[in-house]
Amino acid sequence: CTTGSGDKTRDGSIFSRDTTPSTELNCKDADQLVDPLAHRFEDEEAYCAVCSDGQSIEPNQIVFCERCDLAVHQQCYGVPEIPDGEWLCWPCYEHERQLRASGVPQAQ
Repeated sequence: CTTGSGDKTRDGSIFSRDTTPSTELNCKDADQLVDPLAHRFEDEEAYCAVCSDGQSIEPNQIVFCERCDLAVHQQCYGVPEIPDGEWLCWPCYEHERQLRASGVPQAQ
């Protein structure tokens, strides 16, 4: 797992040279997809990864991928309605589909 412009610590954690340890991303689990550009902390506002706008109002709310936390507007990503259950972005959906096809049990 790499972030492209970060350093790897002894315990396998990756962090960018221009961040503090509090923004460290742990990449020990290889089956967990983490996009450092989509990663956000709870106190940060969400901005759409497509248009960079942070406004989230009906009928074009920002939805978050349950696996990688990608934030996108419904209209920017083609999500006609917000699902009741989890929503996965296309790469995470494909990754989950490939895991199921190869017999890997789904995480609960």
